[in-house]
Amino acid sequence: MNDRTKTPPIHDPDLDRRVKDAGASKTVYALVTPETEAAKHFILGNAVAGPDAARSHYLEQFRDAWTGKQYAFHEAFIERWMAWAAPVVTIDAAGFPWRYPTAGGSEALFHVIAA
Repeated sequence: MNDRTKTPPIHDPDLDRRVKDAGASKTVYALVTPETEAAKHFILGNAVAGPDAARSHYLEQFRDAWTGKQYAFHEAFIERWMAWAAPVVTIDAAGFPWRYPTAGGSEALFHVIAA
């Protein structure tokens, strides 16, 4: 049980409201610059002719992060994963309305414990 008397700052509802009202995002996404895109082109291919349609779609996901457009990008991945896992396990998506991918268990555990 969480017996903290003060909510961690990341979960401060007043801060969340003020940030949202200002049109900003607390979430930090990749910083896209012409240099980072050029490096991706060089490393991943398409360095000479420019990106193909799939690469352009990939790069576009990281542009204009402040718009909040990345908030729902994980949904397609999770839906596809659930369809892939369906023959083995039944998952009721309605039971997990706040699902999101993490970089391991510690991130999700932090959010559960701090809530």
